[in-house]
Amino acid sequence: MKLIFDERGSLEALENALASLAHTPETGTLMILGCIGNDWPKARLDPILQSLDQPVFGGLFPNIVFRSCSYQTGVLVVGFRDPADLAVVTGLSDPNIDLSEALERQTQRWAGVPETSTMAVFVDGMAQRIEPFVQELFFSFGLDNSFIGGGAGSLDFDSAACILCPDGLLADAAVCARLPITTSIGVRHGWEPVSEPMLVTESRRNVIHALDHEAALPAYQRILAQQGCPDLTAANFFEQARCFPFGIQKTAADTIIRDPVQLDENGGLICVGAVPRGSTVRVMTGSRASLISAAREARANVDEYMLNTRGSCYLVIDCISRTLVLGDGMQEELATVSQEDLTFGAFTLGEIANTGQEFLEFYNKTIVVARFDEMLEP
Repeated sequence: MKLIFDERGSLEALENALASLAHTPETGTLMILGCIGNDWPKARLDPILQSLDQPVFGGLFPNIVFRSCSYQTGVLVVGFRDPADLAVVTGLSDPNIDLSEALERQTQRWAGVPETSTMAVFVDGMAQRIEPFVQELFFSFGLDNSFIGGGAGSLDFDSAACILCPDGLLADAAVCARLPITTSIGVRHGWEPVSEPMLVTESRRNVIHALDHEAALPAYQRILAQQGCPDLTAANFFEQARCFPFGIQKTAADTIIRDPVQLDENGGLICVGAVPRGSTVRVMTGSRASLISAAREARANVDEYMLNTRGSCYLVIDCISRTLVLGDGMQEELATVSQEDLTFGAFTLGEIANTGQEFLEFYNKTIVVARFDEMLEP
C-alpha cells in the first residue's frame, strides 16, 4: 500500500498523485479521499477518473485526516496492491429502486469470494435510504467481510455530488470496494445517557415526530432545559442539539447514536440516519474526556486483534459532528488514535462499520479505526 497526501486540494495535486501511483505495477486499486471544499468541477474531474486503468473509489468529505491533523482542503490518494471488485449504486433515495436487485446487478460480475476481504463503503450522506442500503450489504455479504466507510458530503447538509467512482463524481449514490485484505476494526462513541428511555411512537425515516406519544420537540426540549439549554428554535437548534444526540438501544450493551441536526416545518427532529418507529431511545451527552477515551478504546481494539502494528498505518473514519463538540480537543483525539503511527482518513456524515463478527450498522457521532494487514510502502 502506498499513500500520497497534498493539502493544496487542487485538481493538479490530484492528477499528480494519481499519475505517481497509477503508473506503477504495485498499484491495483486507487482510493481517493478529498474535501468537499476542494475546487473540483465535475466537468474537469470526470475525465480524470474515467481515464484510470485501475478501479477507483472514494468521496468528498467535510474534512480529511493526515498525521493527526484535520484539513478542510486537500486530497489523500491510497494505492492498494491488488485490484478491488467495485459496485456503484445510483438513485439511493429513490423508493422505486430495489436495492437488493441493484446490488446483485453490480456484484454478479465479481470473482469468487476471496479467502479474506474488507468492504470499503462510501455513500452520499444526504441520501434518504442509507440504512436499507447498509442492510442489503449485510444480507448480501454478511460476516464474510469486515466493513468500513461513511457518508460523504457537506456539513451544511445540502445535496451535492460527493461520490468518486470510475464513472466520475456522483450524487445520491454509493460506491463499494471489496478489497482482498484483512482488516482489524475498532468502533466506539463515548456518549452517555442523560434521560430515561423513551419510545419513538411516531417517525418517518430519519425524522422523529413523537416520543412517548408526545410531540418530539417539546419532549426533547424539556430534557435539554434540564441540562441548562435555552428554548430550541430553527435558528439555534443545531448549535444546541449537537451535544445531545439520541441513543437507540439495540441490546443491553449496544447503543447506536443518532444526531438530530434540524427541525422540519412541523417541529419534527431531523436526524442523520433513520430512527425506526417503536425503537427505544435516550438523550445522550458526552465530554471531551469521554469522547477521547472512546477513541483510545477504538485504537486499543485494533491492536488487540492485530499484533505487530508499529510502523503500520491506521485509517480513521470520524464523525464530523464530534469536531463540533470537541473543538480544539479534536487534535488530541486524533493524536490518541495515532500514537506516533501514520493515520489518515476522513470526517464523515455518519459512519459504516462492523468487525466481521456482528451486524453492520450506520452510526452517528462515532469514531471507527481500522488497520489493514497490507503494510505501507515507502
